[in-house]
Amino acid sequence: MKAQNISETGCAVCGELRPLYGMSQLKAIKRQLHVLAVSGVTRVERKNSSSASREYKGPVLDYNCTMVCDSCCGCIRIGKIPKLSLANGLWIGDIPPQLKCLNFLEKLLIARIWHTCAYVKVASGMRKMTANVVAFQSPILKVYKILPPPHDDLNEVLAILYIGPCKPTPDDLKRLPFFVCHNNVLQALEWLKLNHRDYADVEISEENLKQYSETEIPVSIEYHEYSHNKVPEGVSKHDLEADHGVMEGECSFSVHSLTGESI
Repeated sequence: MKAQNISETGCAVCGELRPLYGMSQLKAIKRQLHVLAVSGVTRVERKNSSSASREYKGPVLDYNCTMVCDSCCGCIRIGKIPKLSLANGLWIGDIPPQLKCLNFLEKLLIARIWHTCAYVKVASGMRKMTANVVAFQSPILKVYKILPPPHDDLNEVLAILYIGPCKPTPDDLKRLPFFVCHNNVLQALEWLKLNHRDYADVEISEENLKQYSETEIPVSIEYHEYSHNKVPEGVSKHDLEADHGVMEGECSFSVHSLTGESI
């Protein structure tokens, strides 16, 4: 349990978190990094429509990292591009602030393809609140050329169940990531049109955006009375807490997905 045995850091070549004991300094292989100088992988962020598309020069790396894992290091030393390296078509660049600030619902509104349906369960106890999302494959894929989508379409892919000893108050609802900020959605779509090739032909509809209230959750919430927010089957005998979740601030939120092939 020593720190050097469990500490992790990012690999500059593949971008993955790896144990620190299996890493070495990137500068140790700086003379062999030319094998990672691949064209057609990176793209410099565009600030406006008049800017030309350009690539970054030099090897394709995560320049926020200074270490390289042993697996990538071994491939580079023999002149090969590692299978999981960013240079092998896996580079996405830094996440811009326009996308970092989006909540769960705002991410749905900027998605060009809706391939899942989401069922949200918000569980409120006497003092704490938590939320879980189960996403499963939608039978019909929706591909949008106009974003955000119309308000009525949201009811087909999102359902919210609230359980607790009493109905949610406006203050309770404010803690959930289901409110739409028009400015956040607009800035995200404008950035994607400039910098994501799949969004180049997307039309941004301010009329559709106005259909979403900034002060109300855009889908209906089903309420069921429940005395606590724990699932008895998932509680350890050592769990002595009365409720799960957080007492104040933004509600704890986790997303689960169901995948598989039908027989």
